[in-house]
Amino acid sequence: MKRALPVALILVACGGPPAPDNPAPVGSLLAQERPLPPAGYGTLRQDDIAVRIQTANLQMQLLPLDEEILRLLASDSYRSLTALRDSRGAAIEAAKERARVADPRLMFVTIFGKQPQVRFDPQQLFIASGNVFFRPLEIVPLSPGWSEQRVSPREQASAIYLFEPAIRLFEPFDVQFEGAISRQWGQSVRRLEDERSRVLARWRAENPDSTPPR
Repeated sequence: MKRALPVALILVACGGPPAPDNPAPVGSLLAQERPLPPAGYGTLRQDDIAVRIQTANLQMQLLPLDEEILRLLASDSYRSLTALRDSRGAAIEAAKERARVADPRLMFVTIFGKQPQVRFDPQQLFIASGNVFFRPLEIVPLSPGWSEQRVSPREQASAIYLFEPAIRLFEPFDVQFEGAISRQWGQSVRRLEDERSRVLARWRAENPDSTPPR
């Protein structure tokens, strides 16, 4: 299993600034310690929270498949993404066993071509969260031609990536793809937290004497 690397090591190797003396610890997400929002009340679209990176020849889109995040999407998006994730359940379980990780972060990744027959390297997708640089543990292809590692205009290649569970989904993190970096997730976190508050308020208005179901 490929290990996550401290961001400090990556920056030093690249000649960048050193990491803080007391980096934030990598632990359980706050999301794991609070109730899940009820399904069916979200209004966000996938485009509202997806991370996108443009290179000269490619566009990459990344969307976490965490249940708390999916429940904040509109009902059609929630159903389609949970169905996509669940349809690959056996392959995901096999990938978890290979990676020896019980509860990985699942990321739905789609790559679009901007030129004919553009090659891409699926391993060149990284996430930096909490001063730690995370490499993919496993990749579960969704597109039949994923193994060709080529994509053209009006085509797309998609897969589910498995990352270590220490990635903090409800804090800003950086995404790097083939050398390009996006910090867009910070905006997505704000939208998700605002939507979570609205979802819980709507649910409580309809169920004043109950707690949100898990």
